[in-house]
Amino acid sequence: MKEKIEKILLKVQKPARYTGGELNSVIKDKNSVDIRYAFCFPDSYEIGMSHLGMKILYSHANRRADTWCERVFAPWGDMEALMRENGVPLFALESTDSVRDFDLIGFTLQYELSYTNILNMLDLAGVPLFASDRECWCWQWPCLKHEWLLEVYLHKTLINAHISESIPTCCRAYRILQSVS
Repeated sequence: MKEKIEKILLKVQKPARYTGGELNSVIKDKNSVDIRYAFCFPDSYEIGMSHLGMKILYSHANRRADTWCERVFAPWGDMEALMRENGVPLFALESTDSVRDFDLIGFTLQYELSYTNILNMLDLAGVPLFASDRECWCWQWPCLKHEWLLEVYLHKTLINAHISESIPTCCRAYRILQSVS
């Protein structure tokens, strides 16, 4: 998939949005972790990377030896069109692996206008939109209002009472679910 991505990057306005490799980005061996977490920000790279909460959560999740948390942002219109045209699913910055291959997919929601971006990102990833059509994942919402609008799409809602514990809590819950199934 990396070759497909590199090919379409030559045609987008800001290719650096999709390449990763920033200072303090975390690369782990995916075969040495038990949990792969796609941490999705339903807006553009520039908006997500300027959000301090995302950096804190990303750092906390990657402190766990059993977890590799990777970042995913909503692609800009030019990239999304090329991804759909070339059959490239939504991918994580660090590994360029498809979001649908992760154990957990979580979204942080900063404002209600990004609700539709969540659905678009799931569609682009090839993940079924309705919660009843897929396995259980955790989602975190620092400021969720009108939760009922998304209830058919989401399994679990974790409102961040303590921001640094939300992703680790999801990871612990996932490990417990995996051990009993």
